[in-house]
Amino acid sequence: MRRDLFPRLAFVCSGVAGLVFEVALQRSLTRVFGVSAFATSTVLAAYMAGLALGAWWLGRALTRGGLKWYAALEVGIAACALAVPTVVEWATGAVSQVLAGADPGSGRLLVARAVWCLVLTGLPAVLMGGTLPVFVRALGEEARAPRWYTLNLLGAVLGAAAAPYLLLPSLGLSGTLQAGAFANLLAAGLALGSGRAPAAGLSPALDAPAPVAAAVGRRALTVFALLSGFTVLGLEVVWTHLLAVVIGTSSYAFGLMLAVFLVGLVVGSVWASKRSASLRVGTLAGAQGLAALAVVLSVPLWDQVPNWFVLAGPAVSSFWGRELVRALFAVELVLVPAALLGAVFPGVLALAGQLRLSAAGLGRLVAWNTVGGVLGSLLAGFVLLPAVGSQRALVGFSSLLCVASLPWARWRGRALAVAVALGAWVIPAWHLGRLASGHNVYFNATGFGSAPVLFASESVGSGFTTVVSQVQTGRKILLTNGKFQGSDGAEADAQRAFAQAPMLVTHGYRRALNIGVGTGSSLAALAGQPFEQVDAAELSADMLRAARLHFGQVNHQVLDSTRANVTVADGRNLLQLSPHRYDVVCIEVSSIWFSGAADLYSREFYHLVSQRLSPGGVLQQWVQLHHLTRHDLAVILQTLRQALPHVALLVHGGQGIVLASAQPLTYDVAAIDALSQRLHSTAATEGLPARDLLTLLASRVLDEQGVARLVEEEHAEVSTDDNLRLEYSTPRANARPELTTEALLRSLEPLRAGPVPVVGADDADTRAHLEVALAVGAGRLDDARALAAAAPESEQLAPLREWLALRQLVRP
Repeated sequence: MRRDLFPRLAFVCSGVAGLVFEVALQRSLTRVFGVSAFATSTVLAAYMAGLALGAWWLGRALTRGGLKWYAALEVGIAACALAVPTVVEWATGAVSQVLAGADPGSGRLLVARAVWCLVLTGLPAVLMGGTLPVFVRALGEEARAPRWYTLNLLGAVLGAAAAPYLLLPSLGLSGTLQAGAFANLLAAGLALGSGRAPAAGLSPALDAPAPVAAAVGRRALTVFALLSGFTVLGLEVVWTHLLAVVIGTSSYAFGLMLAVFLVGLVVGSVWASKRSASLRVGTLAGAQGLAALAVVLSVPLWDQVPNWFVLAGPAVSSFWGRELVRALFAVELVLVPAALLGAVFPGVLALAGQLRLSAAGLGRLVAWNTVGGVLGSLLAGFVLLPAVGSQRALVGFSSLLCVASLPWARWRGRALAVAVALGAWVIPAWHLGRLASGHNVYFNATGFGSAPVLFASESVGSGFTTVVSQVQTGRKILLTNGKFQGSDGAEADAQRAFAQAPMLVTHGYRRALNIGVGTGSSLAALAGQPFEQVDAAELSADMLRAARLHFGQVNHQVLDSTRANVTVADGRNLLQLSPHRYDVVCIEVSSIWFSGAADLYSREFYHLVSQRLSPGGVLQQWVQLHHLTRHDLAVILQTLRQALPHVALLVHGGQGIVLASAQPLTYDVAAIDALSQRLHSTAATEGLPARDLLTLLASRVLDEQGVARLVEEEHAEVSTDDNLRLEYSTPRANARPELTTEALLRSLEPLRAGPVPVVGADDADTRAHLEVALAVGAGRLDDARALAAAAPESEQLAPLREWLALRQLVRP
């Protein structure tokens, strides 16, 4: 039993370790190259290129030594995993120095990034690529390669599930890499302890008759291997893109999608492995044709799934219950076609066994399969999704599978393949509003599903960007994968306030940076201020297009003005490469639970910001208040204090605004009033009562002392790039409806800031102006009327008097 059990366990452990390593490595390298689609795909392509090289080269080179070579590969992978944190830290510094000042979208940077990716991922990827051919050659089981491939896939499923739900939340990145390294070492130990001697020659199974030897040659197997990788990875990109729209975009959701996809591949691989001796090339072609049919039959379901979340909402209220619902919907959409596709490459390996291919030959097939995967994923992500959309991409891949099955099918099969390929193109188009309704976020109806869609665009980097028009109000709403990002309604005032809040604090006006453009409201307010240069970074080109086309009335066409230099880039990556210092860094990105967003709330990011701020410079950052625990808010503030110790929390329009600086926050009333008057007719003060900046001072909820008390009461820890504290904590709060903005603010009431510690309010008129502005900003309009009446001669109060008069509270 040990002779058979130990090798099986070894290759399962290898699959676990491989997937854990891939997830952790990809996550680690986003800190070096950014989270943009091109950066992520460059890392993935370099990684898969290494796998292909390892499968081809090591499968050919390591023909002697038995399981010792396999064990050496696993030990080498473990060593690479343990070295990743150190290597990434070194690479981050090296990239910042070597590429400092480079445009994040330049060709020079793309080439340099590709080279760096090959350097950082090459060795572990090559070692991983060699494990299958070296392992089966050591055991002399080339004919049973599908069985070992299946066991490796099974391990990958376990790794895909364990990484987001167990390892990363509890151990962090370095701990997860250590766990993966342990699995590699365990695989090596199990292999060496199996007692299996090196194979003297080919497996006995290879001496069996080869019934298909005359029917299919090595070239045909190469084509099937290439096509299998191309369609499997291409469809995985499209499915991942679509599943992010309909089931969610948290790090948990992405792990769940990958696990479900891999389960499908395992099911198909098990089927092919059990029938390896009787497989025919026509069987593989038939599996491709049935996979195409399954994909086509699933197409009408995609825009129906969001409504199912609404139906499930009342019955499922826990985080784990909701994750199970997401898993069931993912299974329904992709499991069957993934299983059918998953049978093809193991079938190729089975036919290779019947043709008595050596381990080197198997390595070549694995390499071609990986090359196909690289091509399919790049084509799907960078050509099909932006050019024709996800529905036609699915139809295109299914048509390709049908066409590929024609040479091996009988006339009935050919007729069915042609019918499927043609019929797929006449399926009605999805209802895009319903598809991207966002019902999956809180398991309730958002109101966006029935709204007319004014704009829709898809890309692998931006997901599904839409603009819808609310029938009742007529306001336009910007959505990413169904998640609210901004509007031209009342929310625009809050978004302007994000950029207006730093004007309350004394700082310079040379250069400013806006990370996360959205509708452009904040950028317009920032560009209206007296900065010499305003830079902006937006991860999504689709978002910029939507802002230009549909939100010009709130952003004043700032994206086409000379006041703003807008770059499509990852904001953290831009800061890392930037040679500039900024007086203000204004951050307005999506909710923290969006996969990757928490990178802008870590200790390392805040230290990066502190290095890029000018003396006296200010960081402003939006913080969500709904579906956020008091503890997580404390973690954000405590993390921020590590780099910028002077922190205040403001709330305007129901939105959280954090101000932070390395120097004490100074509120100079005279300077604020002068700036307010200077900018009175510009976008910089739009949306404020009487366009008076002083009214924003009433938005202060926590001062430095209040922040310190909150951190102490919550025993708040620090969120880092390694522990991923917020990335895996905040998504769980979405399942807790009691976590409202109002409830969070009530819990902060005992810590509420006292009187504003202002300077420059030396004369009576200025003090009266401040008191009225604070009353107006706090919504105490009766008090504001009384205070204004008590200072009838003050010219500074004229704009506020006029504003109050228009509301029939104070008559001139």
